[in-house]
Amino acid sequence: TLTYKELNEEANKLANSLIEKEIGKSDIVGIKLSRTSKFMVSLLGILKTGAAYLPFDTAHPQNRIEQILSDSNAKLCITEENFNELLNNSNTENPDIEILGDELCYCIYTSGSTGTPKGAMIQHKNLNWYMCALMSIYGTNPINMPFFTSPSVDLSVPSYFLPLVTGGTTYFYDNELLKDLTDIFNNEEINTIKVTPTHLQIILQHIEGKTLHNMKYLISGGESLYHSSCVEFLEKFGKHIEIHNEYGPTEATVSCVDYVFSCDDTDDIVSIGNPINNAQIHIVDKHNNLLPIGVTGELCIAGDGVCAGYLNNEALTSEKFIDNPFGEGKLYKTGDLAFWKPDGN
Repeated sequence: TLTYKELNEEANKLANSLIEKEIGKSDIVGIKLSRTSKFMVSLLGILKTGAAYLPFDTAHPQNRIEQILSDSNAKLCITEENFNELLNNSNTENPDIEILGDELCYCIYTSGSTGTPKGAMIQHKNLNWYMCALMSIYGTNPINMPFFTSPSVDLSVPSYFLPLVTGGTTYFYDNELLKDLTDIFNNEEINTIKVTPTHLQIILQHIEGKTLHNMKYLISGGESLYHSSCVEFLEKFGKHIEIHNEYGPTEATVSCVDYVFSCDDTDDIVSIGNPINNAQIHIVDKHNNLLPIGVTGELCIAGDGVCAGYLNNEALTSEKFIDNPFGEGKLYKTGDLAFWKPDGN
C-alpha cells in the first residue's frame, strides 16, 4: 500500500536514477513487471523523465518481448531484476523537466488484423484528453478501480490513471483471473470496474450474486456487448449500477465513443453510442465519402484522441492516418464497419 506522497517519492527516486542513466525525452523504456505497486512507481518514474513507457505482459513469450524492445529501440526495460537497484536513489525531489502535449507518453504494441506487432504512439495530449473526457462522463469524485488486466493492452489504462486524477485508489490484482474477479467483487471499496464482455460472462457464471451498494459503474469494451448479459448483471448485482459500453482502438487512446445501457433497449447487441468530448466519428465508403444513416461503411476517427501514428513505421502510418477531409488534424481509418442509427448512435 502506498499513499500519494509515498508513490510520488518512489517515482522520483526511480526517475532520478533513469536521468542519471541519460534517459529522457524521446526515449522509450519498457516495463515488464507484475501488477503490483512497482508497476505504478515505474510508470510514473518513466513519465517524470520525459520518456515514454512501453508496457509488457509478464506472461508473453520472451522472444516476442525482445522483438518489440528491438523494434521500439527501447533504452532500457524495468524488470524485477533491476527495479530495486533503480529505486536505490536518495533524491526524492520532482525532476525539473517540462513535458509538452506533443511529446510521447506511452507506446502500446497491437497486432490488429495484420498479425505483425506495431507500436501506437500515444502523446501526452492524447492521454490528457482521454482523462478529461472520462471525468466529464464519470465525474470528479474519487474513483476506485481494480487493475487486473494485462498492462500490454490499453483496456488497463483507465484502471490506473482514472483513480489517480480523481484522488481515488487503484487496487492491483495479479493472480488467476477467477480468483482476482472474486476478490474484486468482495472489495466493497471498488466503485468502478472496466471489463470485456468475456470477463462479464465469467462474472455472471462464477461469482455469487449480491447487491454491490458502492458500485457505480461497470464499463465494457473490446468486444460486442449483449443486452441479455447487461440485464442479468443488473439483476444479480444491483439495478443502481450504470453500464457503459465503450468502443475505441488503441490508436485513438483507449476509447472514443460511449453508450449508457438501458433495459428498455430493443437491440440484442448494445450500441457503441456517441463520440465522447472532442472526438469525431465519420462513416465513409471506400472513396472516403460520408455515408447516410443506416448505410454500413468504415468507421473513421478524428479529434484529440488520435495518436501520432505507428512507431518506426511511416508507411503504415501514412496509410492509416490520413489528412482529415472533414476538419483539422488526422483521420484514423480503423478498418471496422459501422453505421449510424436514426437515434444518433
